[in-house]
Amino acid sequence: MSTTPGMTNVFQFMELRAPFSPDSKALRQKYIRDDVVVSRGENQDGVPKSARIDADLQSPASASTIGRLVYEQVFCTPDSVDFTEVDRTQNLLNAILGLLGPYQPQCPMPSYFADNATPLSIAELERRTYVVEEDLYYLLPERLDQIEGLSLSLEIQRALAVMERSRPQFDSLQLIKELVAVCDGRPLPEIVFQNGAYTVEFREAKRRLFDSLYLLYIMRRRTSVNLEHVIDGLRVLHVIEALAIDSVIESMKTAPLSASERALLVGLFPELYRWNGLDLPPAFPLIQAKADFDAYFSATPVIHPIFARLHRYRRPFNDIKPIGIGDLKVVKQWLVEYLPGEISYIENVLKGEFKTRTHRRLEKTEESFSFSSDSKESSQKDTQTTDRFELKSEVENVMKNELSAGVNTSVSSTYNYPGGLFTISGNIGANLSYKRDTSDQSKVSSTLAREVVSKAIEQVEKNVVSTRSTTMLFETEETNVHGFENRNPGAAHISGIYRWLDKKYKAQLFNYGKHMMFEFVIPEPAAFFVESRLAEFQATLECPQPPSGPFLKPLSLKTSKGLPLTPALIDEDEFQKLKQKYGSLSELSFPARNQKVGFIDPATGNNYFEKNGTSADNDNWSAETYHCKLNVAGYNLTSMEIEGILGFADTGTPSAPDTGSGQSQNTLVLYVNGTEVFRDQNLTTFKQYTGGFFQVPPPSAFAEDVDLTIGLWDRSYFRLTINAQLGLSSAALLKWQTTVFGVVRDIEQKQLDKDNQEVQLAYDVAMITYRNRLDELKQASVKDLLQGQSEAFNREFIRTELKKHCLTMLTKEFSADHSNDLIGLIDPVQRDPGDFTFHQFKVTENAATNTTSGSFAVQDPSIDYPSIVLEQAKIKGRFIQFLEQAFEWQQLGYSFYPYFWATRPKWIDMMNRSDDTDPNMSAFLQAGSVKVLIAVTTAYEEAVLHFLATREPWDGGPAPVIGDPLFIPLYEELHKRQDDLYNATPEGEPWTFTLPTSLVYLDDSGATLPTFPDVPS
Repeated sequence: MSTTPGMTNVFQFMELRAPFSPDSKALRQKYIRDDVVVSRGENQDGVPKSARIDADLQSPASASTIGRLVYEQVFCTPDSVDFTEVDRTQNLLNAILGLLGPYQPQCPMPSYFADNATPLSIAELERRTYVVEEDLYYLLPERLDQIEGLSLSLEIQRALAVMERSRPQFDSLQLIKELVAVCDGRPLPEIVFQNGAYTVEFREAKRRLFDSLYLLYIMRRRTSVNLEHVIDGLRVLHVIEALAIDSVIESMKTAPLSASERALLVGLFPELYRWNGLDLPPAFPLIQAKADFDAYFSATPVIHPIFARLHRYRRPFNDIKPIGIGDLKVVKQWLVEYLPGEISYIENVLKGEFKTRTHRRLEKTEESFSFSSDSKESSQKDTQTTDRFELKSEVENVMKNELSAGVNTSVSSTYNYPGGLFTISGNIGANLSYKRDTSDQSKVSSTLAREVVSKAIEQVEKNVVSTRSTTMLFETEETNVHGFENRNPGAAHISGIYRWLDKKYKAQLFNYGKHMMFEFVIPEPAAFFVESRLAEFQATLECPQPPSGPFLKPLSLKTSKGLPLTPALIDEDEFQKLKQKYGSLSELSFPARNQKVGFIDPATGNNYFEKNGTSADNDNWSAETYHCKLNVAGYNLTSMEIEGILGFADTGTPSAPDTGSGQSQNTLVLYVNGTEVFRDQNLTTFKQYTGGFFQVPPPSAFAEDVDLTIGLWDRSYFRLTINAQLGLSSAALLKWQTTVFGVVRDIEQKQLDKDNQEVQLAYDVAMITYRNRLDELKQASVKDLLQGQSEAFNREFIRTELKKHCLTMLTKEFSADHSNDLIGLIDPVQRDPGDFTFHQFKVTENAATNTTSGSFAVQDPSIDYPSIVLEQAKIKGRFIQFLEQAFEWQQLGYSFYPYFWATRPKWIDMMNRSDDTDPNMSAFLQAGSVKVLIAVTTAYEEAVLHFLATREPWDGGPAPVIGDPLFIPLYEELHKRQDDLYNATPEGEPWTFTLPTSLVYLDDSGATLPTFPDVPS
């Protein structure tokens, strides 16, 4: 089934020319001017002269009261910087209202508005048009009987009825006869002329009618008025004047003209200044046939531009002028059929062949995250009990010999040897005695000891492994598979020929007749479209934001008292609490602050140091150094203890110092790591230490190896047990505290890392999503955003944009200068707050009972809903309706100019705009400028010209023609148009043409191409 595509306007143009000037006859017939014939004295021959001049509007002696008032308001009132155009117009309207007598209702209370206001009748109010100002009523003179002081008022109304009745069957003689009758038998020349000029009553009647027309024309800015009655009155006078002139000329046949009559005719018609009185120009008589009468009776008054423009007369609203009158011609095309074109490509499939073509396009982004957690705990507890029995035996043999003599001399000596002490004593006196005593001592000691060793060997192994893996995959895949099979028995080779597909069009030129034309050259027509597309994309775009965070928890260690944990705060109590909380601290213990250690002889392993042997002389220094392993790193030596005996080879002199002269000074000196810590000197031959700690110089740090040096003068023997009292150094304590703090911190950090790993993973996933979204946005280009739709949609859209630009040129709206905005500032839809009620289903969750319920509840919010402001809608609607109807927007013609007519910085951007499927849209996007032609709708020509002068849309009815030099020629020529807008006439013969497309067609396929019936011309 075929369908017929509609016609498409592919080219529009106008044949333009300047409007011709109408001849004097047309000017006399169709236009009523506000002028008078006045006497200009006499010429050299004494013949009276007359001339037709326009009405006087500016002299103090002007007969036009409103004309003089408007002139003074426009030219003689100083402009104030505080007055807007609206203020100035309002002042002028108020001044014009002052020309009208105010009326007020007949109320019991005296009026405080106007003392001289006339009482208002309701019956009068119903039949009049009025303006209300501060409770005073100003009645407007719309009808002839309402014009105050109008001479010939009754005659004009009667004559109007006669003329309307005479139009169908026009007879000039009969018309004149009836007009004379309604004028009380007075001849028409007598009513119009006297002594070579207008009669007073005719001149006053015309003056009153024109002043009423001016007043109504201005007051239509305040209210709706009807000009038809006043214009009808002027047309009656216009016809009577023409018939009076014809009567004067007709009287020439019976009697020659007087000098005043001749001067009158020459003043009315300057082309008669060469008139010889015998033959008149062919324009006379003025009303000879019905067409002449219709022209006079439908004539249009011409008003001075000052009444249309008011203050705009000095500052015109818009100085745009029509470019002339032209024939609107449009080339329309329509699709006829599709035709196969040249070969695009050939697909060959051999006999018995199967051929497949696969096209795969893949975009893939993969992100993988994984983490694992491994935890292991181990503890041991073992309990052992040991019973130990020890038996010690000692055998001691003592031999004691005594020898006595009476010499009274005694000798005593004691020797130390491994078995014990040996003492020799003797007396020399007068007698001599010898005694030998031998004793054996046996000692047996039994020791029962029970050792209970409790050792925890409770082994618990805890192994926790946590593994999590997250994979994010962003993939776009497009796969196209195209196969060919030619394996059927008896198949032959196949060659598939693909051909381009062409479109065949038919075109025809249509003429829409004569129209008033406007031409505009508009810069960058697509500027707003481009910006709006970009702004819309930006406004609706959910622009990805980088994920916040990651909000990782910081490591926070607290003491049991809530203070920030530091190594220095780990005392014994805090350590015990930490130990209960963290099992990993079970292997640690708080270091002893003080401890006692004994020095061990590294050679013998004994806890004492022993040395025998007498020095060679009495002045001999000996020192023994022992490398002891104390394993007390981190402790300081504070005091020492000595137990044991010393023997010296010299008796020594305890009270005398060592002079180095050979006398001995029995001295014991102890050194620890080369530092003297103890000195005992001037001792006797024998010295015994029974213990007790003594202070040492400032404490020095101990390590595993400690050098103990025992230095002696005149040593004989010694056996000493040396112990040290140690104090824990602050550095060692801090090191231990730091170790504990590190264990606690590592445990907490491991748990914190595990918790933060979840947060970090979520952040990493969000970051990958964010980057992928950014990559998608980066691929968006301005060209892609500016792509249109179908060609029909694009054409309508382009027409709408150009229409807006043309309205900007015509109305000065939507431009960069907002001071000219008027229509756009009128907002007929505003927000109106109101209370509304509606039902809404609500779900209630009860956490206590773990139940959910739902019901419809009545909501009563206050909503600002859009509502129409009637007065604003009425004002704006007048402008919209007029501007939409006054121009043939559907026949808008345009021609795009290249990008380089835009400013140079925009060239690159504009040149790269395009629409892949619509060349016309591409031209619109790239245009640096565009020429637009618009035609005025039939019967709207006068209204458009009026709008350009006043910015006021005409509300209908006969419109006075503005007395601009260009307006009357345009107005006159438009009356000569012959073609109707809706019955366009084809010109010439239609023609066909073919356009290529991007479509491909398989030649000799089973599907036939569609054809379309011809569109009748």
